[in-house]
Amino acid sequence: MEVQNVMVKKHALELTTSFIIPLERYLASLMPLKRDVSPWRPPPQLKPFDSELFLKGMEGAGPHLTSGVKGNWTGLYQRFLSSPNFISWFSVRKEEANQKLRLIHLDQLCKADIGFWMRDKQEVEIVDFLLQVKECLSRATRQYPSVSAQTVHTLQSQIRTIISSLPEDLQSCLKSSFSSP
Repeated sequence: MEVQNVMVKKHALELTTSFIIPLERYLASLMPLKRDVSPWRPPPQLKPFDSELFLKGMEGAGPHLTSGVKGNWTGLYQRFLSSPNFISWFSVRKEEANQKLRLIHLDQLCKADIGFWMRDKQEVEIVDFLLQVKECLSRATRQYPSVSAQTVHTLQSQIRTIISSLPEDLQSCLKSSFSSP
């Protein structure tokens, strides 16, 4: 009996894995490339899930090629994509992907040459960017406990660099409102 339980569990795991792999592969295709993440723009978001496009891709790359189990895989995916289970699964995966994109964006902000970027910018653009950096820092400290102290320190330093480039009267106003993340 125990051997049968192990075999059933193994078979269920193989089927589940075969079912999930195409979904994960498609989800990965919705992620913007790392090179497209710019510190000068807000963090990108995961592209929308297109059920029709996913199902078209199933014809040449679905689980029927790897699992050995015959059946109506397309029909199974159609039912899954319209179920609450898909909505729940996708919601979690989408948040994970968007969090990863925000962390990549934070890394880009830390590496950015703010001084060079500001050289030809108008004051309003600089203040707008300052607000963006402040929001990223605030979100990072609230939502991502894994963000390192070094990242927080670097972003705070970037904020100080931006503020110090502005006219004196604006600096004093911003310093008081930007004193903490």
